[in-house]
Amino acid sequence: MKTVVSISLGPESLDFDFKTKFLGKQFRVIRIGTNKDLAKAKALLKGWENKADAIGLGMVREHQRVGSYQFAQAATTDLLETVTRIPITTGSNLREILHDWAIRHTQIEVPNFFNNSTILFLSGMANYRAARVLSEYTENLTFADPVLQLGIPKFLTSLHALELYAAGTHQFTKWTAPHVLTPSIAPIKDWNKYIVRKALQKADVIAARYDEL
Repeated sequence: MKTVVSISLGPESLDFDFKTKFLGKQFRVIRIGTNKDLAKAKALLKGWENKADAIGLGMVREHQRVGSYQFAQAATTDLLETVTRIPITTGSNLREILHDWAIRHTQIEVPNFFNNSTILFLSGMANYRAARVLSEYTENLTFADPVLQLGIPKFLTSLHALELYAAGTHQFTKWTAPHVLTPSIAPIKDWNKYIVRKALQKADVIAARYDEL
């Protein structure tokens, strides 16, 4: 029997442990939440490396690719490099393929569903591939990255603008700590919350990670 373990930064209240058959083989699938405790996650990875056949990482920040720019998440890299003996993955490549498939499948099953739709991405940098697919059906793309990442009250309204933003952010974050980026001035924070709420109300489709939603 093969054992597959998911070590998640999500809540332990969602843990499970079951056995199933897949492609004619028996599998034991285990999910262990760590409540955002990186040290606990790392310890679990080391412990399960000698007992599991494969490990998945859940609720971690994934590496981002926007145009020709790539952004590595240091904490995720550290967790991935903890395991060397067996396969370990965040599942990001498969998830991107499934996002593509889901978008195109929806467009076929619900004819022209995305045509000219107003689509709001809470993080265009985290959903760049999906944004490229959706851009085949609509030009009404809005990205909230500057508002939510840097605290700048300005949305991006095209893939080209997102790519330029990514290029600038790539250089900016090299010398600026992430916690410094978002302003703490109450009026600006309140205004940003207001414009995001208005954008949410106007959107036909909202694209975001589970934790963002």
